[in-house]
Amino acid sequence: MNPRDPPPDAALRDGRVVHIRPVTRDDAPALHALHRHASEQSIYLRFSSRDRDAADRYVDHICADADTEHRALIAELDGQAVALADSHHTPGTDDTEIAVLVHDDYQQLGIGTLLVAHLAARARQTGSRRLVAEVLPGNTRGLHLLTRSRFHAELPVTGATTMVLDITRDLPDPFAADEGERVDRDGW
Repeated sequence: MNPRDPPPDAALRDGRVVHIRPVTRDDAPALHALHRHASEQSIYLRFSSRDRDAADRYVDHICADADTEHRALIAELDGQAVALADSHHTPGTDDTEIAVLVHDDYQQLGIGTLLVAHLAARARQTGSRRLVAEVLPGNTRGLHLLTRSRFHAELPVTGATTMVLDITRDLPDPFAADEGERVDRDGW
């Protein structure tokens, strides 16, 4: 592990320790449960659709492609999957697109921020220059998290806001000071 990489285990705002690791094929049941127990609103904000079958197909896809171009991470608390983050390189660009889902009961604890930091470190190691996230207008927590992680908005093309982070500079640090206070560790 690069010394600048975020640690795999980190204390959350409430003092519990979250473990972040790559998704494996064996994670499919836990990730299906994560999506099944997420609220309809969380599913909509993540997939731009309330179609839970789409969420199931997504889980099947990332678990089948574990250790390939898909770079998915799972966050676990006490052995339970509480969040899933995914990234993939956009062909023909220097961009890595990211997406994050944190179970509703575990939002605003810092899990989303930690996952974004992990995705940024991994994308930079593989030669990407930018992280890109498409965020629906109603996803105020996601927009807030990305803004506090130094992403900036580009003009929306599809109705969603495109948030971009130049990762050739310093990576987002979920533990860094920001104008005298800790970076907001709200998860989304």
